[in-house]
Amino acid sequence: MLRRYLDTYWVNLLLLKSVVISVLFISSCSTEEPTPKPSTLCNISEISFESEQSAMLITVNTKESWSIEHLSNWIDFTATTGRGKTSLLVGATKNDGFGRIDSFLIKTAKQTHKIYIEQKGAAIVHLDILSHTLVFVKVEGGTFKIGNYQNPHEHDVSLTEYYIGQTEVTNAFWEAIVGSLPYSNENKNYPYTMDDDNPDFPVTAVSWNDIHTTFLPLLHTKTSHTFRLPTEAEWEFAALGGNKSKGYTFSGSNILDVVGWDASNANDTKQAVAQLEPNEINLYDMSGNAAEWCSDWYSDWYNTTEDTTNPTGPVSGTYKVIRGGSIASEAGILGFHPCHAKQRSYAHPSGFQGAWGDTGHPDEPVIYKCNEIGFRLVLVR
Repeated sequence: MLRRYLDTYWVNLLLLKSVVISVLFISSCSTEEPTPKPSTLCNISEISFESEQSAMLITVNTKESWSIEHLSNWIDFTATTGRGKTSLLVGATKNDGFGRIDSFLIKTAKQTHKIYIEQKGAAIVHLDILSHTLVFVKVEGGTFKIGNYQNPHEHDVSLTEYYIGQTEVTNAFWEAIVGSLPYSNENKNYPYTMDDDNPDFPVTAVSWNDIHTTFLPLLHTKTSHTFRLPTEAEWEFAALGGNKSKGYTFSGSNILDVVGWDASNANDTKQAVAQLEPNEINLYDMSGNAAEWCSDWYSDWYNTTEDTTNPTGPVSGTYKVIRGGSIASEAGILGFHPCHAKQRSYAHPSGFQGAWGDTGHPDEPVIYKCNEIGFRLVLVR
């Protein structure tokens, strides 16, 4: 009996020792590191600059030798090494492109301090492509009320920053990319008119499909940049003047003749882009001249409040959204004008369903590429 008790005692003792050893081993092998003490090397952790060349004074607080580690060629320092408490300038070169973010380290033998640095993008970006200069305007992110007099679902929509073309795409740039202009009597196109091919006019008679299957793929082979059509929300926010909006009826004014071409002043012909006044954020011809394709599928009402941040429209549909009005636009019987910054329209992505031409089948609708519809681009970050 005593022997059995002793055997049990020693077995339990051995098991206890094994458990203790295992716990000690696991604790010694833990990869968790103690929480580092807050750095006292500098009292700031973030720097923000405008797009212009800028600088800011910082102080390194230490009695030891210190150094700065960084990789960005757009960040400059008046000193990158030193000893003891030192004040120095941190600078950023002028930014002609998108906003940018980076960081740098201040290091001593005992401490490391990380500072994040952000610089806003340029207000206007110029891109040179095949001897043509495209100008894109920064639309700062913001929230606005999307909707118009026809829309009972008016609601707030928020957009992040984007860059949109200052003008509509011209004949000259389309021809440079595609190799030819789209104006022809063939394939049920609208009747060609001699003035359509003026290089400074907005390109029209291009379908939504033409843009996506021909123009954009070819454009992407000629530049490292990426482009797309604006969403309807992006188009409307930009037309209204973004965060600088003054609430005008048309894009930039309550008087259409000041900012746009329509049936009353265009003499039935397109006009060279950027001839009238721009809107609050320096965009031209968003009311009139050529109506403009958006990327969204069209629905009778704007998207509901379920899609309130960077909305892209319905996932499918029959027609694509058109905005802005054109040289053929006239005020309706109720006074509402297609060139209104909030007015909406639509067209079939392969063209425009109309009644021009004779197919030999009087009851058959004709699909033709409307002379009134063009587009502008968004520059993708």
